[in-house]
Amino acid sequence: WVSQQTRTTRFAVAVATEGIPLTVSREHSRAGRFISEPTKKASFRVYVAVVSSFQAHDPVAEAVARVTNARNAGIDRLRSQHRAAWADFWSRSFVQIPDDYVENLWYLNHYTMGSGSRGDYPPSFINGIWPPTRDSHAWNHNYHWNQQEIAWPGATAGHPELANGWLSMQHERL
Repeated sequence: WVSQQTRTTRFAVAVATEGIPLTVSREHSRAGRFISEPTKKASFRVYVAVVSSFQAHDPVAEAVARVTNARNAGIDRLRSQHRAAWADFWSRSFVQIPDDYVENLWYLNHYTMGSGSRGDYPPSFINGIWPPTRDSHAWNHNYHWNQQEIAWPGATAGHPELANGWLSMQHERL
């Protein structure tokens, strides 16, 4: 695991691997390295958890617990849970629109919101969770109306849970 303390928040990243012998070294508090023996073919799994002090009092312990639990559950169980969650998600939002382009936008937006709205905060209204500028976010402030607009359609589209991050963020401001 590695961790980083900013002025107000602590972040931890924990990694667990299986399937290939690795030498693990911590470069410093914010970087680690995994080294395997040279090989032409390898099969392995990497489990990663990222936790902040917004989510747990001890982010390192929580991140380590999450990757340990994931590895103990095994890839088959995790894959089954993942597929069941997405099957449930899509079963509540099926549409058929005569214009393929508009229909694809519907599904792309739902996938983006379904992928980015599971945490305590909403995804950024400007780039979601996949900004092309990496960690640089334009308009990095609470633009209330802009942020609210991505949460509004969820309820009418069969996904009121997509507003939970926005509602949680607003509740904290009270």
